Amino acid sequence: HDIIEECPLPLLQMPATYPTYPSREQFARYLANYRSVLGLRVEYRSLVAGMAPSQAAGGGWAVDVARLDGASRKRFVARNVIFANGVYNDALLPPLQGKERFCGKIVHSSRYTNATDLGWANGKRVLVVGWGNSGSEIALDLVEHGARPTLLARSPQVVVPRDHLQLAQRLLHSHLNPLLALPFGWLALLPVLVLTDPVLKLAARIKYGGSLARAGLPQHWKGPLLRLLTEGVPPMMDVGTVQACIDGRIAVRREGLAGIDADGRVVFSDGSAEPFDGIVLATGYHLFSGHRHFLDAASLQRLGTGKEAIKTGSVVPGCELRLPNVWALFGRLQMIRDAAPALGRRIARRVHGGSRWRGAASWVWWVVEHVLIAWAVLAARRRLKQKARQLR
Repeated sequence: HDIIEECPLPLLQMPATYPTYPSREQFARYLANYRSVLGLRVEYRSLVAGMAPSQAAGGGWAVDVARLDGASRKRFVARNVIFANGVYNDALLPPLQGKERFCGKIVHSSRYTNATDLGWANGKRVLVVGWGNSGSEIALDLVEHGARPTLLARSPQVVVPRDHLQLAQRLLHSHLNPLLALPFGWLALLPVLVLTDPVLKLAARIKYGGSLARAGLPQHWKGPLLRLLTEGVPPMMDVGTVQACIDGRIAVRREGLAGIDADGRVVFSDGSAEPFDGIVLATGYHLFSGHRHFLDAASLQRLGTGKEAIKTGSVVPGCELRLPNVWALFGRLQMIRDAAPALGRRIARRVHGGSRWRGAASWVWWVVEHVLIAWAVLAARRRLKQKARQLR
């Protein structure tokens, strides 16, 4: 869903030949080139198996890294550690009574590859639970591979056509981003933020009309930006799923999921049952939970997990966490690109003993600059009013 202007990481642009929305393969090639150009050392097919305060004389953190195939295990001792594993970590799996009686595959959306790999192509019936971005695109992928998906759409969503969102993103990058470098440039964003929701909702209404309701897809009353800011839920960016539901290529059900009966059929909350060859649980993730698998108990208790850790402000992208010399970097690619340079400077000052006053001085100068500009604007207004009174 990210346009190419939002995809590059710091210090290296993406190839100009890439399309507006780079594919997975193109982005993988870009990352490989990024590693090569910047000379980064990357441990592939490895996971962090443990992390605790180092007992060495210099302190820091001892991080154990294990190969996925179990062939080797390494220990790194580092003064600074960055958590860059995102906030969507562990799959959120709803209880499904009698799932051991289901004869097909049950996978979370994070494990979905494509219908052919999972054996669901060519007429197989697949139930997709949830119709956020993951569930909607998986249902469309199943259609494109010849499967017969059913989309379980209980919760209302804010639907935004991707091409409309692309126009808003282009406007932001081509016209508004340069303004942010100017004093008070952020004021230019205020009318944009106010108008974004009404414009996108109007555009969706013009495109879909009453088709969403006729297809059985529940709509949320909030606008996309308002819901994102208040609930943290992004809009469903439609890339063709809605039309497939309208055409009947994707069946839609609104009932809840009750379980699996003795015959291996999926039972819904209204008492009806249907046979399926597979189930995809597009039911989301536990937020900010990945570190609980490797962080020592004392540090984990101090840092916390989930929404509470985020709400209390202990987790802010580009800033130090509640653990000494442990930092966080996550979010959309554009957020990472913007936060990474400042984070690098903070760590460099910490490592090389640079003065913290340098960073504070830049903020002081920013405040002074804006105060001076505000004073100049007010002074100009007073002079204009004086001249107006003289002309009278």
